[in-house]
Amino acid sequence: MQELELLHAEIEAELGALLHRLMEHNRDFEALQKLEDAGGGPFSGAELAELKPLFGLYGDEVEKRLPPGSANTGYVGWRQMHWGRRKAEAPYGTVEHDIADRAYTRYGLILEEILG
Repeated sequence: MQELELLHAEIEAELGALLHRLMEHNRDFEALQKLEDAGGGPFSGAELAELKPLFGLYGDEVEKRLPPGSANTGYVGWRQMHWGRRKAEAPYGTVEHDIADRAYTRYGLILEEILG
């Protein structure tokens, strides 16, 4: 019976982690949709070139979300701070605020993954 309870707990933890990951991917997809619907909105070409891969347009691996050679704490922390400032400056409820918030969060998730 203890083995079954242990197995149940392990499966439940794995399912919880999978659900969390799926919810994050869904939020990324919603951000991509907002960017598309807004025609890029208030974002520059360089920002769009950063945001689209960041939100998983080309895959969900860290290496596909970031520019080559940028999967390190220095770059990710720097970009997270940039989007945190951008979020703070944007009016709440705007596309700019929502996208900046998602970018800030996604960089935080990437940072957690890099740090293990």
